[in-house]
Amino acid sequence: MSAKILGNILILLSLCGLSIGQISTDQLPPYVKGEQFHVNDQEQMISGEQMSLHPEYDALLYDIHMKIFPDSQKIRATTSIKLAVKITMTESLLFDFAGLQLDSVLLDAEKIQASQNGETLMIDLNSPLMAGDTHQVDIYYQGIPEKGLYFRLNWYDDLIIYSHNEPYDARYWFPCKDDPSDKAKLIMTVTLPDNFVVLGNGTLIEAVSTGYRQKRYIWQEDYPIATYLISIAAGPYSITSDSFEWQGDNLLLEYYVYPNDLSRGASALEMVKDMLDFYSTYIGDYPFFNDKYSMSEVPFREASAMENQTATTMGDFVMDNEEVIAHELAHQWWGDALTPQSFVDIWLNEGFATYFDALFTEYIYGREAFLKRMDDFYNLLISDGSLAYPIYDPPPQYLFGRAVYMKGAWVLHMLRLIIGDQFFNEIIQDYYQSYYYLNVTSADFIEIVESVSGKSFEQFFSQWLYYGGMPLLIGSWEQNNNAVTVSINQEQPEAVYQFDLEILIEGVSEDSLVKVPITNRRTQLTIDFAEPVTKMIIDPHKKILTTNNSPVYFIPSQAAISRISPNPFSETITITYQIGKTENVEIVIYDILGQKVDKLVDEKKNTGIHQVVWHGKHYASGAYICVMTASGASDVRKMILVK
Repeated sequence: MSAKILGNILILLSLCGLSIGQISTDQLPPYVKGEQFHVNDQEQMISGEQMSLHPEYDALLYDIHMKIFPDSQKIRATTSIKLAVKITMTESLLFDFAGLQLDSVLLDAEKIQASQNGETLMIDLNSPLMAGDTHQVDIYYQGIPEKGLYFRLNWYDDLIIYSHNEPYDARYWFPCKDDPSDKAKLIMTVTLPDNFVVLGNGTLIEAVSTGYRQKRYIWQEDYPIATYLISIAAGPYSITSDSFEWQGDNLLLEYYVYPNDLSRGASALEMVKDMLDFYSTYIGDYPFFNDKYSMSEVPFREASAMENQTATTMGDFVMDNEEVIAHELAHQWWGDALTPQSFVDIWLNEGFATYFDALFTEYIYGREAFLKRMDDFYNLLISDGSLAYPIYDPPPQYLFGRAVYMKGAWVLHMLRLIIGDQFFNEIIQDYYQSYYYLNVTSADFIEIVESVSGKSFEQFFSQWLYYGGMPLLIGSWEQNNNAVTVSINQEQPEAVYQFDLEILIEGVSEDSLVKVPITNRRTQLTIDFAEPVTKMIIDPHKKILTTNNSPVYFIPSQAAISRISPNPFSETITITYQIGKTENVEIVIYDILGQKVDKLVDEKKNTGIHQVVWHGKHYASGAYICVMTASGASDVRKMILVK
């Protein structure tokens, strides 16, 4: 490393006030801490093609009676399923059921033969089940759940029992039609030692001692609920309560927390009241007002939090994180009340909840804080590889990828900027009022958008939902007297995007904002500008989700790094750099002592924007320096690796 480069590194570190040991996870955006398990630990996801639909019937009611044995982590249970036959069945009746021992099955109170095949429970029919008829199936079973229902110690060494079903793990602790398109009512009866307190969906009907130091809880949900949202949380909880007043009625608010976290729980409920006020005004009434809104604190490993209907489960490491609470509460509208027909439309859940979390930030903290959140989302969505795929029907490993969350939020943000706040709010309210308690698809939302706006949004949604990636724009310009010729090229490998792009032209004494319709891979236009141009900025107000080489200089400056993100990072970091002319480029990573640890690029590169990814997971946490050298000049950037 040359003395000049080392000097630049030392100056950079001095300006940042940084020394080894100062990095903490508190510097990471909340979604990095709050959603990382939810996003990254789904490698064994069941694909959409593999999931069971069972279109022959509708589930009407799940009546689950479960006794839990905490010491052995075993359950003994009966699930009674009331169903309505849609298509006459002559040979067998199928449910999703996995990993537990089947004891016996009754059909309409008569014992019947049944068997398990993989994750399917097959009930042999002695006589046909006719379309239009209603039946009840009672399934007796026991065992230790492989997943779906978890037994874990918290950081106080107390045992906490909790469920986490999304997307298809309900079948591991009760037989069901494990499909978001079929909502049913629910009765959940749980018996366990009396030192446990139980939270479930809906309304608490009963909590009584049954003798032998056992206690029985009955929770009932009369609003339709999808199987992935059915839940319990049990532990030696303390409960803090509050209420939210809305239009003369009061909604019960509760937080089931570890006893030492009681004051934090009470503070969290104060946040919830502000969120409920905003969401109820912006979207519509809280959809489960006759029940309650509760949260429980658990030692989550499968997610940071989960939006179980009326009973959100919060990881103890984010139990009072405002942004995570706002995200999960927004799901009560987006996901719980309006549930996707299938998980191909998962963006209708996660993109909406992410954007409404940001809208709450705007409501409480103002426009600048909101724009900062959107910029954070941009930095996060490129961090895990999911951006390469569409957010509609993403591949199984990226069903909860960052692009679904953050690109989904950006889709709504761009829509809002196109049609304006008034129309956007009208669309949101119409969409909610049209479909609450039902199942939805992207087509349903698009139909509302077009109905309210009176315009076609086919191209908009086709490109932002069904394309992977995002536009990669290379801008250039030249000036001849008062004529400024601007060229914008789309360099992404995906199909061409169409949108209106703003370009800010900065002169010596005045500026001009120009709107350019982008409809082809190559766009060129000539603008009259009466004074020398100093620079141009593509999309100065960040209205379009793109990667671009802004600002654009007439004579390109020395090759430079244009973006490093996410920063700080935990595993991989993407380095975006621009080249003004074809030349040899070298990108090297140094540690804080100036020792070279990796060389990422050492080759001739053509004019344009390029990206390279550094995999830092094998290196120690701390500060690293990225040095790009081209044409004898260097650009130096600091990177923070946090594990």
